[in-house]
Amino acid sequence: MEIFINERSLHGQYYEKIEFEKSLMILESIFYFINETVKSENKRIFGDISVFVDYEAIRGSNFFSAFKNSNPQIRQNFRDSVFIKSGAKNWTSEQVHSHEDKFLYLSPDEDIHDISNTSIAEVTERTLQNPNNNYLLVNFINSIFCVENFQHPDIHECFSIPIVKNDTEEFLIKLDSLDNKSAIENWLREKQILKDPDLEDCLKDTTRFEKTSIICQGRSVYREISTQYFWYLDNLHKSHFEIFDPTGKHHIRLGDLEGNSRESTKKERKGKKPII
Repeated sequence: MEIFINERSLHGQYYEKIEFEKSLMILESIFYFINETVKSENKRIFGDISVFVDYEAIRGSNFFSAFKNSNPQIRQNFRDSVFIKSGAKNWTSEQVHSHEDKFLYLSPDEDIHDISNTSIAEVTERTLQNPNNNYLLVNFINSIFCVENFQHPDIHECFSIPIVKNDTEEFLIKLDSLDNKSAIENWLREKQILKDPDLEDCLKDTTRFEKTSIICQGRSVYREISTQYFWYLDNLHKSHFEIFDPTGKHHIRLGDLEGNSRESTKKERKGKKPII
């Protein structure tokens, strides 16, 4: 999987320092999530993640001067997450697209934007050459690339932007694009790169539990072999297990996701209906 920072998503849309700093914090949160959650030692991903950026384009834009004048802590967090911990590489050193090809972005207002020799052009060419790979454009907020008209048909808060190569419909490509943290989570899950942990994992220990045919709150109920207690995941909070006595009529304990349990309080037992 390859993630590209879209330098063209900075196009003078911020008139106040506070707006620019907000955009830095949001972009930083995307890469903090990737670094700390997805690329952590206990990672839940399949395959590697590579981050690419055109450093020269960024240094040559208004970004650099505005960045130097931003809040020092925001600046440091951004540098750490986006450039350092992500291991961002300069894609121009391994460029795939040709300088002779022309790439155009067809915006919703029917304006045509020449995006040749940019990160967008590079992602487009890589997508054309390797259509089975996952590519993603990460943008600064409030850009012309993440707009309502181009909302992704399948992934909430993501966008699908049309790019044409060399003025031919044969080379019309739609690129996945986003600009916030919840969108990257949605995108990673849709691509089956990030998977939610199995909250019922401890119940699947067959030396301790056996699965019953009982369903409660849409979840399977398990019987603890040694005690005959019934366990099921609280499907509302998804933070603990409800535990009933062997008759299935009385709520007696609460269990954590590691499989430890304690006696439930009167308040916690209130309103719990029998499961049998």
